[in-house]
Order: sequence, then structure tokens, then C-alpha cells
Amino acid sequence: MKPRATVLVLFAVVPIAAFAQSTQRASPQAPSVGTPATQTATSAQSEPSAAKLLSETMSLDIDTASYYELLAWCRRVGLPDTGSKTDLQRRLRAFYKLPAEKSSAGAKPKTRVITIRSADTTEYFTIEKIGQKYIRLSGGVTLKMYDPATNSTHTITADTILFNQSEKTITATGHLEYDLTGKGKTEVFRGESLTFNVDSWAGIFFNGISESQKTVNGNKVTYFYSGTTIRRSAKDVVTLSSGTITSSDSLEPDFKVTATRIWVLAPGEWALKNAVLYVGRVPLLYLPFFFYPGDNLVFNPSFGYRPEEGYFLQTTTYLIGKKKESGGSLSFLQVAEDSDETYNEEVRGLFLHKETGSETKPTPTPYNAETSYIKIMADIYSRLGVFGGIAGEMDDWGLVKQLDFEIDAARSRDIYIDPITGAYSQFWEQPDGSYASDWNESDLFGSTLPLRYGMNFKLNAGNSVALVTASIPYYSDPYFVRDFGRREESVDWSSLLGVNQNESVEPSGETTDPASLLLSTLTWTVHGQLNVDPGPLKPYVTTASVTSADFAMYWNTQYVGAGGVQGAGVPGLDPTLPNYVPPEYRSDFFEPGQQFFYPNNYIF
Repeated sequence: MKPRATVLVLFAVVPIAAFAQSTQRASPQAPSVGTPATQTATSAQSEPSAAKLLSETMSLDIDTASYYELLAWCRRVGLPDTGSKTDLQRRLRAFYKLPAEKSSAGAKPKTRVITIRSADTTEYFTIEKIGQKYIRLSGGVTLKMYDPATNSTHTITADTILFNQSEKTITATGHLEYDLTGKGKTEVFRGESLTFNVDSWAGIFFNGISESQKTVNGNKVTYFYSGTTIRRSAKDVVTLSSGTITSSDSLEPDFKVTATRIWVLAPGEWALKNAVLYVGRVPLLYLPFFFYPGDNLVFNPSFGYRPEEGYFLQTTTYLIGKKKESGGSLSFLQVAEDSDETYNEEVRGLFLHKETGSETKPTPTPYNAETSYIKIMADIYSRLGVFGGIAGEMDDWGLVKQLDFEIDAARSRDIYIDPITGAYSQFWEQPDGSYASDWNESDLFGSTLPLRYGMNFKLNAGNSVALVTASIPYYSDPYFVRDFGRREESVDWSSLLGVNQNESVEPSGETTDPASLLLSTLTWTVHGQLNVDPGPLKPYVTTASVTSADFAMYWNTQYVGAGGVQGAGVPGLDPTLPNYVPPEYRSDFFEPGQQFFYPNNYIF
């Protein structure tokens, strides 16, 4: 036994040399006569091509074999079976006299530093029967490890820490706390015990709770994971058995998900088996299996239900740029979402695949790639109809400081309501007893169109000589934005499950109250400035400029009606015409063409 160690620093090069046990090399003799390896090697000596083939295939076998396959292989040929997977591969290569595995050109050794901050006692011992060396630290142990390859720091506090120098594993027990800090975030684990490999950081945690902070909508959210066992593989795949996930820190969480198995597979990718969603103590939803892909779909779907419009599917496909990430009120469903990391993405089928192993390299563009985008929108509603459009924003694009545009078209129909049951329907009974839908129309330059439309154009362009700003919106009717402007580019799980307490607020914070999206006026504005160099007129004329050249047009709304009578001559609104619909049967989505925009005045 040794007295309390204050600070003991151990340097290690992967594999950790300071802790590594010196391995006895097996005698460089071939396997026993009769084994497949011996027979192949013997026949290969007389055939150089066969020897080359043996060398190449043997090397491939060693590289692709699993740890346990390598372990059995070493035992079969009489080699020591201690150490990591890399150690076993190195011994087999030396045994078969194969060239060493090629390392990356110019790669620097990845040095890890292990520091024992405190321990009451330190004990070194060897189990002779299996030939393994150990270090045991006891009493208020604090162990700190730094990995420069990932720029992460691992800190373990426990009553006892046992380090197996041969297997390069650490086991910690008693009042255990494990902190992992790196990539701008910190994960904390508390539990009974843990065991992990210091080469790969793969390990298993028993009966513990893990904490991790992530940013959702600009706010720091702490996630709590618990399980009978929490396994972390060398490739950062986390598996929770009998797991629970929540972002509520109260003893009785407001929301939580329990499952017999929880997998965190990749950035933003996770899966659940036999999962139950609880709101308080009430089980709200059961899922036998659920998989959330980490790769986004190319067309960014969002689906849901609204009482009048019915079920809907909204899709947004970006030709330039990408959607802005946003989170719903069920923040714990973003358990595996990325933090501030960015990845290169490539199209694979219907998905944008994240290349996690590559360094993000932004492509030079003539515009501001961070804020610019062009997207195509295509939506369908079970009652209302269909919608399509293209929208974009181009910033810092040469002389164009900002260009916003949107052009939309929709094919919609009237929605009716039963005043007794409150049920909505897109069908109205005809005089012959059949049911049919009434599809909406609009007017454009005196022509009747079977579509409704909308367009918006904003421009800010120029330099020190000339400047032009413009804003020109126009819609077929005042209801267009209300009917088709409430769009999302991701699924709002809280609203879909009916647990959103304030349905008038979207995850992004924007209002979704339909009444607030009704248009009553439109304003067109164009502003210009011009500064001309007087040239030969100097010094008699020092400056020449047009400080303001403005044009404005103001649009108001008007109800349709012959002779100034509202609804007169309009089918469905005029009681003297067939298929008249009484007011109590009209929903808010009824006859949008009953109002139109007209120019009230202009200023030039």
C-alpha cells in the first residue's frame, strides 16, 4: 500500500504505453502442421502469385475481423490474447510477417493524458494466473483524462477505481460521478458503477442517470436519461435498457418517455422500442417501435390536422440554402438533436445525408449563403384543396442587398358547417340530392381563373450612386394568406398529440391566429435615389442628386355585389339564385371571391 497520491500524471500514446503490459511475442514459427494456414503457406512458397494473394487476403482478414474473432485467432496460433483490438491485429501481422498497417501520412500520435487528482490509497498488483496487471485507487478518488483527438475531458469521481493495465479498462464504483466535457457541451452521469475502455471510450453504466444540455430555440434545456444499463459503443451509439427520457427536472416530470430500449444512433437519429409517452402520470401514447432518422428528407414534410381544412401535408424543398431548425414544446423529443455542429450534406435518394466524418467546407457563393434561400412549396389539404409556390431571399448578391419574392397559386373549394353537429364538410347537397364541391375562382386582368393566387416582391439594391427600394404585394382575395400562409417545415409534435396548451403560438413564436392573417389593405411603394458626379461642371456644381423619387399605390377591399348590394348576383350568396347557402352553413372558408382588392389612390 502507498500513501495518498496527490497528483499523479500518466502519459499515454494510443495504445496507452505507460499502462501497457509488455507483451511476450510468440516464437516466430508457423502454426502446427496440418492447419489451413500452414498448408496454404507451404504451397505458396513455390508460387509467388499465391504468396502475394495469401498476404493480401490475410491482411484483409485481420483488418475486418471483430475483437472476439481476433481473440480466438491469437489463442489458436499460440499468441497472447491480452490488450486491445489494435494489439491483437499487430501481433497477428507480426506472426504472419505481414507489412504493418499503413498510417495516415503526416499523422501525429494521439497522446492522451490521465491525471489522478486525488486518492487515499494506491495499490499495484498482478493476477499471475491470467497475467494481468492492475492499479486500484481507493478513497475519494478523482481521475481526469484528456483526449486531444476529440478535444474532450473525462472526469471520474468515485470511492474506488480499478484500472486493468492489460485490458486497458477502468471500473469505478461508489458515489460515482462521470463528467464528459467537449464540443461546447457537458454530459454528467451519476450511478452505481461504470466500466469502459480507455482506447475507444466504449463502456457500460449501471443503474444511473445521465444529464446533457442542448440548445432548443435559443434556450438551454437539460435532458435527463435513466436506465438499468446505459451502453456506449466505440462509435458513440448509446443504448438504454428500461430507459426514461425527460427534460423536466421535477420529481414528477411533466413529460417523459419510457421504453424497454432506447437507441441514440447518430447525430439527430434515435429509436424507441415499446415506448410510452406520459403527460404527468397519464400514459398518452404507446409506440411498439419508433425510429427518428437523423437525415432530413429533401422535401421537409410537415403534417397535421385543423378542424376546418382537415388533414394536411405541407412539403418544402430547398433549391438553395436549408431550413431553419426549430423545436416544439415537447423538447425532450429532440433527445439526439445536434447542438452547434454543422455537417456537409449530400443527397442520397430522398434524404440529405450528414457526412459526420468530414470537415465542413462551405462552398463560395456570390450571395450570402447563411441567409439566402430559394424553396419550392407544395401542400395538400383533405378539405380545402392544394397549394403550390416558389419563394426566396437573396442577400448581398452584388448590387442587390436584399431580394425577397414569392409567387403562389392554389386550387381551393368552399367548406361548409353543420350548425347542429358542428361538423365540417367540403360537400353541399345539390337539388337532385347528390353532393358536390364548389371550387373557387378568381379574376386577373378581367379574365376568370380556376385558381387563387398571391405574389409578393421586395427589393433593396444599389450603391453610392443609385439606390432603389420596392415593395409590391398582390393577392387574388383578402383570405389567401389566412388560408395558405400558415405553414411549417417540420412536424409540431405537441400540437399533433393535442398537448399544446397554447395552439395560437407556433414553435417559432409566430402567431397562427387566422383572423390576424386577414388582409384589408395593400400598399405598393417604390423609392429611388440618384447621386451624379457633376464632372466638368465642377467647381461650379459640387453635387447633383435626386434625393427622393417615390411612387405609392394604396389598395382597399370591396365586397362583390351588383348594384352595390353585397352578394347580389353571386351564386351561394344571392338567395334568389340556385344553390343558395344560408349564413349558418357557411364556414370561415366559404366563397373567398366575395371580396376583392381595388386601387383606392396613388401618389407619384
